[in-house]
Order: sequence, then C-alpha cells, then structure tokens
Amino acid sequence: MLINILRGEGEISEKLIMLFAYLGAILLAIIMHETAHGYIAMKNGDYTAKFCGRLSLNPVKHFDPIGFLMLAFVGFGWAKPVPIDPNNFRSYKKGMITVSIAGVVTNLILATVSAILLALFLLLVKAIAATVATSLFLRYFVILVEYFFLYSIIINLTLMAFNILPIYPLDGFRIVETLTKPNNKYVTFMRRYGVMVLFGLLILGNLLSYISPYFDILGLYINAVTSGFIKLFSVIFGLPL
Repeated sequence: MLINILRGEGEISEKLIMLFAYLGAILLAIIMHETAHGYIAMKNGDYTAKFCGRLSLNPVKHFDPIGFLMLAFVGFGWAKPVPIDPNNFRSYKKGMITVSIAGVVTNLILATVSAILLALFLLLVKAIAATVATSLFLRYFVILVEYFFLYSIIINLTLMAFNILPIYPLDGFRIVETLTKPNNKYVTFMRRYGVMVLFGLLILGNLLSYISPYFDILGLYINAVTSGFIKLFSVIFGLPL
C-alpha cells in the first residue's frame, strides 16, 4: 500500500499528504485494537493491561516495528500484544472470548464509523466545491481528510479479517482454543508451528503473487473480506468506492 501511494499519479505534495493520512489511519487502527483488548480484559476482572500502562492512546505503548512495517508495506500486520492474565477473569471462557473478539469488533466499528464520516465529508465538500477550488490549503485539507477516512476503512477491515484467522497467535486462534477441548490436535499444532505458518503464508504468498495473484491465498481471503464490506458500505452510505 505504501509503495502504491508513492508510485501513484499526482503531485509529490499530494502523495505526502496521502502518506500522512495512511500512517495516521494505521496508528488509529492498531492503537484502538489493542486498547480494546485491555479494556475488555479489565471489565472481565484482569487489570494487567492497566497496570502495565497499555490502556493508553499513546502509539509508542503499542508499537511493534515488524508488525508496523508489515502493515505499512504488505497491507496487514499487528501491534505489540496487550498483556493479559486469564487467571484473573471472573469467568475464564467468557473472558477469553470477549477479549479475543474485542479487537476485531473495534476494527469493524472504526471502519463503519469511517465510512459514515467519509460520506458526510464528501457531501460537505460537494456543497463548498467552489470554495475548495480557489484555496490550496482547503484542497490539501480535503485530500488529507478524505484519504484518512478511506484508508481507515481499508486498514480496519484488513486488520479485522487478518486477526480473526484461527492461526496462533491471532485472535481467531484464541477463540478456537477456548471453545475446544484440552489437548486438541489443531490447537497443539498451532501453538507449536502457528507463527511459522503465519509467516509462511505472508512471505510465500507475496512471492508467489508475482507469478499469479491466485497463489496468494491469504491475500485473496483478505481482499474478499475487505471488498465485500466496502461494497456493502458503498450501497448503504452511497460512497463512490
């Protein structure tokens, strides 16, 4: 995504504004995703994230360099996981499930809110189009806000689709682990090899995509989910997406 912005058409000043919008959307998405995990954990009785200072909107608290670079260049990645102690949950199963889905639900909410705000903003821009056309500052401001909401939709939907996968250490795996019996073979396998499976899908998929996009299974899945929701937002909110 980052490379596509820099390679795209337009003035260098517009590309820089789009770049800032993209990075801002990334930070908002990963901060809210991880903070949601910690907040719901606290509601279930575990204050570990709060005591560690992770219930914070400070991006430094949640920054993971590899995950951030993956998100910036590949399109999907992760933040530093929020520390959680399930032993403190009042109900283990309820706590694990609600904490696990908190991040992806937050990303879906952020994507939906961004779609609504983008639709309202575009209506406003249309109403004052003549004024925008005569002001360089307003034109750049419109580009910044419009692309921030657009990237926020895409990034949050991507994070939602990515994190719901039942692969360790993603949120989807935590749900599967909680709902299955002890010593489940799939859970055992994923705990041992999940990280390798995940990186294998990421790296191998990107390499094979140069041969054919149909070889990138993870990419096809992410694109299918994000495209489906974007089409839904377009119909509901009348967005030209």
